[in-house]
Amino acid sequence: AINPPEKENFNKLATASEPLIKELVIQDPAIVNIPAMLSVSDTTLVVIPSNDQVFVSRIIPVLNDMLKNYSVIVMGISDWEYYDNLETQYLHNLSVHIASLNHLDYSGAGFTVIARIFYEKLKTYPDDYAIQGFDITYRFLKALMQYGTDFKDFIKGNEMKGVFTSYRFKQLGEGNGFENNYVCIKKYQDFRLIKIYPVQMTGGK
Repeated sequence: AINPPEKENFNKLATASEPLIKELVIQDPAIVNIPAMLSVSDTTLVVIPSNDQVFVSRIIPVLNDMLKNYSVIVMGISDWEYYDNLETQYLHNLSVHIASLNHLDYSGAGFTVIARIFYEKLKTYPDDYAIQGFDITYRFLKALMQYGTDFKDFIKGNEMKGVFTSYRFKQLGEGNGFENNYVCIKKYQDFRLIKIYPVQMTGGK
């Protein structure tokens, strides 16, 4: 859901007769008039922040059918990457974008090197948790070695790029701890999920 003040501010920017943001609470995709919420003249970004696999698997085909008459892009969450009942072709048709905290490129040089060393030592390949553990250990020990115990002053203003994810820390008030605000956007394209940054959305009709 969108906070009312934020929704109002976005809609003040609208130059057309339609508001920029419309919010629709859907219980059953089959009985909701979704086309009434879509733009007939422009691409509509449909944000679905749901981790209900049954609901997501029902609404994606409905939105895919809408492509016959409307241009639609869908934004989902990282849980969707693990749903095995979503039609891949629909995800591509809808140019589904995923907001996530991480993206592991299995063909990237970083993963390839780590996987090779990992296999040489343990005779098995690393899973996501192993790569994440490497990222955290390597990045923070490196910062500690370079900047000493005050390395927190360094990480506050610098992005640390890892293999599994990156770290962009923001301090939660003077004297408080830090929060990682890094988010990446991934997109279904050419039958794979790729990381895109900055966001460049292209929808189809």
